[in-house]
Order: sequence, then structure tokens, then C-alpha cells
Amino acid sequence: MKTMLVKFTITAALLAAAIPTALAQVPCAANNDPFRPRTLAGIWIATINIPDPPPGVVGNFQAFHLYTLDGRFIDRNTNSALSQSNAFGEWGVKGLCQYATTFLFFQFDEKGVATTYVKVRSTITLSANGDEWSGPFVADLYSIDGKLLAPGLKGTHSGKRIRLEAME
Repeated sequence: MKTMLVKFTITAALLAAAIPTALAQVPCAANNDPFRPRTLAGIWIATINIPDPPPGVVGNFQAFHLYTLDGRFIDRNTNSALSQSNAFGEWGVKGLCQYATTFLFFQFDEKGVATTYVKVRSTITLSANGDEWSGPFVADLYSIDGKLLAPGLKGTHSGKRIRLEAME
């Protein structure tokens, strides 16, 4: 009985570890091209739009987004590296062709001291061909010690997959 319980526990742990990776690779549509997976995993160039941004916030900018197969997220955008850090977070499957992301980045004052951080949550819908996505996001501003300062800045974003382009 004890051996069976140990085997069950090990099997359950292995399945729990494997499910997020398997879900990350679920295609959005039938795919006959193994070099064009229909998953969010990959590198994207994103366009971010914040209508009516508050003072000091850039309303439109671009970013590179990296979505790894194991659900990690990294962002570097065109806003000044002196005023904010790269963003780091996670992503996961929300539904068929839909994904959720959560990521954070620090903001710095003119002396380079981290004064606040921003948490961004979004929903992404992947296109049928797997090369574009779009969706809404909401960003919340926190003090460096975790107190919510400004909730609910809303916007939209979209992305285009960066594909390998072999030299001729």
C-alpha cells in the first residue's frame, strides 16, 4: 500500500509538471507545417497603445516580447532604459487561441533609484495562422514596498511573430 501511494504521488507530480508545457504547445488550428507552430511561444514585436495616457506615460510604443515554452515572459520596450527595467513575468493558456500574461517592471527616478513598479495583466488572442495576436491589458502602479498607487490603466496591444529568414 505504501509503495502504491509513493508511485501515485510521483506520477501526480510528474503530470503536474508536464501539463503547463503541453498546454503551451496546443495549436490554435490545424497545422500541417511543423516550422510554423500555432502557439504563443516565440519572439514577437509588439505595438502598445494607451489611449489618453496620464502625464509622463508614453501612449504608443513598441517592444520585443519573448514567450518561452515553459511559460516565462520577457519584455524590452522602446521606453528609456534609464527610466524603467526590462519586464519579467509568466503566461499561460486561457482557452482556445487565448492566453493570459502577467508581468512586472521597475520604474526609476532621475538618479536611477527604483521608486515604483508596474504590474501588467493581459489577455491575448492568437490569430488562426499563428503569426499575429492582439488583446486588452490593464496596468497597476505600485510603490516599491507594494502599496497600490494607481490602479487600472487600460490599453491594447498587438504582436507580430518574428520568423527565421534564412539568407539566400
